[in-house]
Amino acid sequence: MEKTRHAFPAGPRARSPVPVLAAGVLLAGSAIASAQHQPPAIKTAELGTVMSAYVDAVVEVRQFWTACASDPADWDKGAAILIASLQAAGLDADSVRDLQARLAASDTGAARYDCTGAVATARLEVTRPNDWPSYHTGVLDRVGIKVVVPDAPEDPRLAALRGIFAEYIPQQKFALNCTALIHVELFPQTYADWESVVDKAETSIANAGFDAETVGSLVGPARAAALMEQITERQDAITGCVGDTKWMNWLGSFAPYSLPSDVEKALGGAQ
Repeated sequence: MEKTRHAFPAGPRARSPVPVLAAGVLLAGSAIASAQHQPPAIKTAELGTVMSAYVDAVVEVRQFWTACASDPADWDKGAAILIASLQAAGLDADSVRDLQARLAASDTGAARYDCTGAVATARLEVTRPNDWPSYHTGVLDRVGIKVVVPDAPEDPRLAALRGIFAEYIPQQKFALNCTALIHVELFPQTYADWESVVDKAETSIANAGFDAETVGSLVGPARAAALMEQITERQDAITGCVGDTKWMNWLGSFAPYSLPSDVEKALGGAQ
């Protein structure tokens, strides 16, 4: 009778590791449901010991995935979430600094792997996360540690962009409203031209990677409709426009059309 051939060598340590690993995942999954109803499973006094071992393990896991599959996204962001959460949970300052240093050096001294071997094949059966923030968040959730997402530093280009719009908006507001009062025949075109200018600036900012809320906060106040004033004393307003002709110089020099190029400079200059 022919003996059954096994994919892995016989022996107590080599018994079909894939089912064993899968069983471990199932056990971990069953803990998720109960974690929400339990106090933190790790005592504060033991947090440093547990998380030191966790960081050692996760650094090796990253090296393995990088070598044999691909590195999940946002390692640094995930590390920041992990550290901020452990700090809030009471981890001492020395341990925090130690873990930060080890996480920061995780891409150095990577181990070599036989990615086609039996062990690697078994390890690759375990689901790889898309990103490290979700990986660490899941780990923290399962032991009842509150997840803390640190505030991201503001993009330095935003200050420059705010300064540009702060310069353009009051001048274009005065020019647009005075055009509507003095050069009525040119007002619709002036209104439409400015909208086109703002559209170009908006496209550049959005293409630079800023989210819709940030883009809207910059260009929304500059929109032509936002600049138009409700005139209650029309003759007084006309007198003001005639007496202060700087708006004519603003439009006559085609200054409004420089907004998109100024925005582009701000986006490129601070990168």
